[in-house]
Amino acid sequence: MALKKRSKGRGRGRGTKRRNTKESSEAGAFTLQRTVVRKSKAELRIINEFAKNEVHLDADVYQLWIDGTPDVPRAYLKMKLAVTPQEGLWTGIRFVFQLEFPHEDPYDYPNMEPKVTLIGDYKIYHTNINYDGKVCLGYRRQNPWKAAWGIKTVALSLISILTDPNPDNPQDGCKFIAEELSMNKSRYLKNVAASLRGETLMIEGRSCPFPSKSVMNSACKVPEGATILSGKGFR
Repeated sequence: MALKKRSKGRGRGRGTKRRNTKESSEAGAFTLQRTVVRKSKAELRIINEFAKNEVHLDADVYQLWIDGTPDVPRAYLKMKLAVTPQEGLWTGIRFVFQLEFPHEDPYDYPNMEPKVTLIGDYKIYHTNINYDGKVCLGYRRQNPWKAAWGIKTVALSLISILTDPNPDNPQDGCKFIAEELSMNKSRYLKNVAASLRGETLMIEGRSCPFPSKSVMNSACKVPEGATILSGKGFR
């Protein structure tokens, strides 16, 4: 009888241990399932562009990075892009833009273009970039964004407007500057030069102080721990 009891007891112990292990395993699997973040279609498209080497950018002009590592969830949905024109009024000035990629279906990238903003340390007297940093790259009714385009299209569009501003498609808040470029170019050039000296200009009744060229060139360096994706510093 004692043997039977001990055997039964041991059986219960083994059964309990197995049951606890199973419960622990199921709980672990459930926890893992909850912490896994699925990549959005926008992220998968971006990753595919890099995998196919479609975002190869000239290191003399561009530097593209994310503030961290690619394994962080949604890391690719917000990037910084430094653009340094090699000709035009802003030759040699390193401007840094933030690229934010929409990822809510159906208005996601590449169906919709990324939002491009000149970050706050920079200001430019421009027809297509307003004082608050909002950028018009011309993806409007005349030239709508196409899903076949990608990050490189955005980079090339940025260098295009920095080299050759387009007064026919001004950003909101830039109408006065666009008219000035079209009708009084000498005054426009004087105002651009003044902005690069760090002077304050009036734009549509608003007092707008500008950082100098040297101040902008020392702003927004690539932070430690960032991942360079293309252009200068990419390996």
